[in-house]
Amino acid sequence: MIRISKEDFHLLLHASDSYTLEELSEKTGIPPETLFRKLSEMLAEGSYIHQIIDFKKIGLIPTLLILPDVKTYLYNYSRSIKKSYSLTGRGKVSSFFIPSEYLNSLIKDLRPIRFVKGLEYYFHNPLIGITLGLTKYCEGFLNVDWSATEKVEHLLKYPVIDTYSKIKFDKNDLLLIFYRFMFAFTPLNDIIEKTWKRWRYRVSIDELRNHINYIRNIWEGNCIITVRDIHKVPVRLYYFEGKDSALLARLLTSTPYFYYSLIDAERAVVSGQPTESVVAEIYELIPSFKVRFPFGDIIIEKSLYSFTPTFHRLYKHGKWVPPRKLEEFV
Repeated sequence: MIRISKEDFHLLLHASDSYTLEELSEKTGIPPETLFRKLSEMLAEGSYIHQIIDFKKIGLIPTLLILPDVKTYLYNYSRSIKKSYSLTGRGKVSSFFIPSEYLNSLIKDLRPIRFVKGLEYYFHNPLIGITLGLTKYCEGFLNVDWSATEKVEHLLKYPVIDTYSKIKFDKNDLLLIFYRFMFAFTPLNDIIEKTWKRWRYRVSIDELRNHINYIRNIWEGNCIITVRDIHKVPVRLYYFEGKDSALLARLLTSTPYFYYSLIDAERAVVSGQPTESVVAEIYELIPSFKVRFPFGDIIIEKSLYSFTPTFHRLYKHGKWVPPRKLEEFV
């Protein structure tokens, strides 16, 4: 069970499918200023609200690499590097938003044990869990009805799309994607001020408004993450291979214990913070799916690096710049 007030749950439900603070205000009846203050307080307490786009449409593939416990590198496209341990021993997990044209060379360079290309970025949306009947809210707690999994499998069993077309985009589109991935409701005035202070780059509010309307075409929703105390509930990754990998990943990510999945044709990795009782439920669930589970739980031991790549600074003259090593991690 996850404790959450009725007010906060109602707010997060609407935040998951609101593109702007003004839209969220219309749905909740709460003034934008009050909403921003409330959401800022939730962020300070450990929550995240990421605005998720179809990254493939701008040529980026979210990718996760499972690495041995050897020297590795931080790249300009790195999202995170973390120490981990599993049934196979200690290792590292490294994630990227990498341009598709450089993906194979990066994998060749880093030589991972396993990797998953996020042809599908399936993220936690509380509305989906409620709609499917997997998640139920009762008297201040979120509960998962694991018995409902069989009833909803057919709704989550669909093929991974491996073909895609790109849209035209520019630096200002990427600037918005960068800031709104970190916080989906970052005010435009904040973006203008921070961009000038950090990079001495000027952009007008009218320009950003035009680009916001354009980016909406590839917006997929907002990922809601409520991080628990990692000393009590560690972050875990579940790596699956096989025919039902995508189905199982979507199913788990539709519950409030998981944050997101990266899904390939017959591979998937799921990230979240399931409690010990939920881990037991997962182990009972896995055998009913056609998947291999070679690592068991991959426990995140320590975060060595975590940040969002500055997309707008990595795109020059109509092309993504090549990957570049920035720092070494032993």
